[in-house]
Amino acid sequence: MNIRAKDIMTSEVILGHRDMTIDEAIRILFNHKITGFPVVDDQRRVVGVISEFDVIQAVKKLSGKLPIDLHQPVRITKKVTTILEDTSLEEILALFLEKKVRRLPVINAQKQVVGIISRRDVMRVLFYQSKAAAL
Repeated sequence: MNIRAKDIMTSEVILGHRDMTIDEAIRILFNHKITGFPVVDDQRRVVGVISEFDVIQAVKKLSGKLPIDLHQPVRITKKVTTILEDTSLEEILALFLEKKVRRLPVINAQKQVVGIISRRDVMRVLFYQSKAAAL
């Protein structure tokens, strides 16, 4: 089976914007039970990601200033590895290992976000493949 990113990606992607506050990021991460999400510009092109690590890092920098003002901007990680919709599962696995990332935003030919693949999505595919092989 020739599995591609478009076959396993989550299409309903939670997106952030450049001016997000720590508080906004925390709410998104917590309410959607995710560990990170892409940050996009007005054309839905990836400009970065915000992860739990980014939030913890931002809060740590403010921790000496009590009470902590969570309405400060959260610094986004600007170095983002993206993949195209037709990226093979083999390439996806290699990127997760090589880049040590938790998620890969999936983009179209116009470089707009159309989905996201997390390591959990890969585990789901592998689980169902092993289940099917056992039949």
